[in-house]
Amino acid sequence: MSIRTHSLVVLALLLGTFFIITFSRDLLDLMSSRERIAKEQAEVAQLEEEQQELASQLDQVMSDEFVEKEAREKLLLSKPGETVVILPPNERAGEQESSQNNQDGEEKLANWEKWAQLFGFF
Repeated sequence: MSIRTHSLVVLALLLGTFFIITFSRDLLDLMSSRERIAKEQAEVAQLEEEQQELASQLDQVMSDEFVEKEAREKLLLSKPGETVVILPPNERAGEQESSQNNQDGEEKLANWEKWAQLFGFF
């Protein structure tokens, strides 16, 4: 083999190696781009779902029933002819009696007796 053909073979191998490396990088970039596109599409789908939920919440909040309920509960407004009655919070008959019984039982003990119970002397 002559030097000229040997040089052409080496040049062809170098060019082939260069093209293989270049195309490999482009192929890797393409694959990573596809992964990014898939992630972005998933995020877009999630955001669209969130937007739909927010739109339904907005429709609910803008409804007349919701506005009336909020006006009655938070602003204590009423329709003509109605009377607003305000009850004390968390004072139900059963809860009030049981909490008083517990407080009475604890209050009957002296402070030193409570400490003794805490440390297991009783």
